[in-house]
Amino acid sequence: MDERALPPPITLRELTRIVGRRWLLAVSVFLLTVVATYLLTKRITPVYESKSRVLLESGTSGSSSGLGSLLGLVTGGGSGNASLDTEMEKIETQEFYKKLRQLAGLGEMGLEEVQWRLQLSAGRGGQVMNFNARGLTAEQAQKIANSAAVLYIELARKDAKDRIQLDRKRLLDASALARQGKNRTERALERFNKGMAASDPTAYFRGRAERTILVRRDLEEARKQEAALVTQIQTQEKQSKSLPKELINSYGLIKNTVIDGFRSEIALLKTQRKIKLLDYQEDSPEVQTLDTEIAAKQKAIEEAQKDAFSIGNKNVGLNPDYINTRSELLRARSTLATLRKTIAETQNLLNALEKEQTGLADKQFQYLRLRTDFEAAAEADKTAQTGLIASTLKEATGQPYVRVIDWGRKPDMPLSPKPLLNTILSVFLGLFLGIGLSLLAEYFSTKPEQEPPFFEEPLPALPLVGGIPLLGTAPAAAPGNLSTRDEDRLREIGYWLAHREPGGSVPVHLLLGVRSDDRAATLAAQLADVLGQDGIRVAHLEVDAPSLAELPKQLANLTAAGNDLILLAGPAVWNVRAVGPLEKLAGGVVLVASPDTPLEESVARARRLLTNGYTPRFHGVVAAEELPALVAMETTKP
Repeated sequence: MDERALPPPITLRELTRIVGRRWLLAVSVFLLTVVATYLLTKRITPVYESKSRVLLESGTSGSSSGLGSLLGLVTGGGSGNASLDTEMEKIETQEFYKKLRQLAGLGEMGLEEVQWRLQLSAGRGGQVMNFNARGLTAEQAQKIANSAAVLYIELARKDAKDRIQLDRKRLLDASALARQGKNRTERALERFNKGMAASDPTAYFRGRAERTILVRRDLEEARKQEAALVTQIQTQEKQSKSLPKELINSYGLIKNTVIDGFRSEIALLKTQRKIKLLDYQEDSPEVQTLDTEIAAKQKAIEEAQKDAFSIGNKNVGLNPDYINTRSELLRARSTLATLRKTIAETQNLLNALEKEQTGLADKQFQYLRLRTDFEAAAEADKTAQTGLIASTLKEATGQPYVRVIDWGRKPDMPLSPKPLLNTILSVFLGLFLGIGLSLLAEYFSTKPEQEPPFFEEPLPALPLVGGIPLLGTAPAAAPGNLSTRDEDRLREIGYWLAHREPGGSVPVHLLLGVRSDDRAATLAAQLADVLGQDGIRVAHLEVDAPSLAELPKQLANLTAAGNDLILLAGPAVWNVRAVGPLEKLAGGVVLVASPDTPLEESVARARRLLTNGYTPRFHGVVAAEELPALVAMETTKP
């Protein structure tokens, strides 16, 4: 059962009744708290606070205020601007607190206490220093605040003067070192120029490098020309091989005389054939013989016509293309030979120049290093001289612009204690403690409101059950594992609860546990199991506040089902708002007492909690066998 869903167990009405019963305790605690707070406030020594503010225009350090390190002129920048945190570190020293103790007239007060009395803080923009001073009197707080402001101004000016002197000394040292370096590098440059035999080594290095670059370019161009000539020669050699050396200019032709002879014979044979036809037929052997000869002659003419003219004479001369190709080929070979000779000479020159550049590289690096060192030393010397001039001006005009913009005033009211605030707080604290202790006393009280019997109605003769597992401290046991003695006691309780007058309604009882709902629920299950063995039909329900709306309908259904007894296993008795409506629906309440609490205390607590505007109908108490009160109660049973 989820008790978190239940409403708060203590109402305002119940709280008022508890405080009303224990009003003497609540009022005593309230008055004691207020009086104790008043007396403690009177005993506290008052502490006053005064505040002075100091303006640090443009900061107290850095090049802009004249308090920064002038050595920054040499190093190329300031030495850094001191923040207010740095200024606070300067103040929070034993020397400063000793001077403050002497100036403010604090006698032999410890330095830690002096430090506690002076609190430092930064204002808006990081340009204001706040001195919050605390004193036992208003005059002492004011004097500490103003003395701290005066001491800080003196400290800032002394710090500025010491910084300028320190920077001047550093600049003098830097100037001497720069001048020594300048002279040393200047002599080294003169020796180097003399060894190179050049007044300007830079121009010499540049000229030799440019000469090397030009020769390398000429060599690359010559190699390109060589490759082009080789390609040209190969092409011309192929052309010269493919061209004939001589050309036939003209031929003399004679007509073939065989053709005319064969044509004359064919004409003669055709005349003879015409004559033969006068005497013979077309298919006669004589005519066919002539046809065969005519066909042979015609075929001979066809063969002869393939070479109608015969060569008479021819005119032969040299090929001009061949002559030109050979001439260009010889010229290209001659040019290639000359070019290769030039390439070899240029390559030798380039090798010599590159070897020279290798030797000049170290000398050039040496010269550049000497030149850089000389220029750096000259620039450092110039900067140091400028810094010395500036330091002279700073020494004359370099006082920091630090002034007090708000002197500490005498406070009218102490910072602490605050009697009015403490009184108001003591009233609330007294009310809280008074009500709280009243509730605590009510909770631990074991004295019932009236002498036993504890209930307004006399207790019926209920048997006391002992040794039932869930009523003791041992783990829960199944109902079937109960001893015969426990079963007899459960039967005795069950028969009493199930008893009803003839024609009466089915009895409904609500079982409540003081500490745990599990004990009440387990007791209901054990009763149902044991009575079921005897043929008594028992129904038990787990009920809580959310299920209250369905409970009347459920009870009607269980009654109609023919049950002889209905047990409601309700919530713990702390949940008063849930117990009240459930108890009214049931026929009464059976309390399951806690084995960890004396019987009288359990009953008294339950009765006080359940008495919330109505009189509960108690049927009795089921307690564990281990409770000490059981022995006395069983001896007095009839």
